[in-house]
Amino acid sequence: MLEDNDLVELFNDGEAQAFEILVERYSSRIINFIYRLCWQRELAEDLAQEVFIKLYRNLSRYECSGKFSAYIFTIAKNIWIDFLRSKRGKTELSKRKTHEIIFENIKSKEPSAEEMVYYKEKLELLQTTINELSEEQRMVFMLYHDDMKYAEIAEILSIPEGTVKSRLHHAFQKIKKALFEE
Repeated sequence: MLEDNDLVELFNDGEAQAFEILVERYSSRIINFIYRLCWQRELAEDLAQEVFIKLYRNLSRYECSGKFSAYIFTIAKNIWIDFLRSKRGKTELSKRKTHEIIFENIKSKEPSAEEMVYYKEKLELLQTTINELSEEQRMVFMLYHDDMKYAEIAEILSIPEGTVKSRLHHAFQKIKKALFEE
């Protein structure tokens, strides 16, 4: 399997299929990253499409010295920030309906009615708590849960690694307090 940087070089040498491989490799990760910021699948898919359009237009400028994942997530972060700026002063993003998230990530057999109520309440609380994090904390939290290392998150967000750790710590503290200190 070719590394990301090899695919970039192939694309820049005229191999269009190399870009398709990069899109396949990163599309679900980018969509999920944006989705967890807005809780709207269609919006996440639209913004992810913008990410890949911007990537396509700018891939010739990418220097293969860093991690490609940091580069593409930086584009996604910037697209998200641009979207938020365009919405500032307009209607707030609609909150995703609770029933849309229930059991999305639960891979168990049929839970009892009591368990369903419990899971529903915890998922609602988790979603609310994540939505209430500052934009900076939420961004770090979402990147961390996309299996990014501190150094990668720091590079994507253009902040020191210590700031990443601090924001993540505060995000986890707020989530822990909301979920376990009822």
